[in-house]
Amino acid sequence: MMEKISIAMATYNGEKFLREQLDSILVQSWTNFELVICDDCSTDKTTEIIAEYQKKDARIKFFQNTVNLGFKKNFERIITLCASDFIALCDQDDIWTIDHLKILYENIGDNDCIGANSLIVNEKGISQNKTLLEYWLIHILPENADDLFYHELYSNMIQ
Repeated sequence: MMEKISIAMATYNGEKFLREQLDSILVQSWTNFELVICDDCSTDKTTEIIAEYQKKDARIKFFQNTVNLGFKKNFERIITLCASDFIALCDQDDIWTIDHLKILYENIGDNDCIGANSLIVNEKGISQNKTLLEYWLIHILPENADDLFYHELYSNMIQ
């Protein structure tokens, strides 16, 4: 039997790319999942899009913050709302391959956290000839070692 996986998606003014990401999640080959979305006070059509998809798929659980928490705090809140032992973090502007969850589950082993190395594309889907890991190491990995959540997240990658 397939283990249930929670997908934690933070949203904020993501209407431009949200549909494509939701579509890529809902066709995953790993079908036993819940998609937990927490919106951080969007002012565009993000919440309307999520509500539309929620009506079509019972696996979607939708929450809205009453005040803007910011990126990190919104993800921290979503994680507390997830019901599964396995949680896949998800950005609103990603596009997942059909086996994304399956590959993560099959490779986690005894690790506390893993991630997938993705190809960076621009808003038109054109490759930027750089992987996510290459980008993170240059631009995102926090200098503050006390930021344990992000240190663990970014330093536990599979390729």
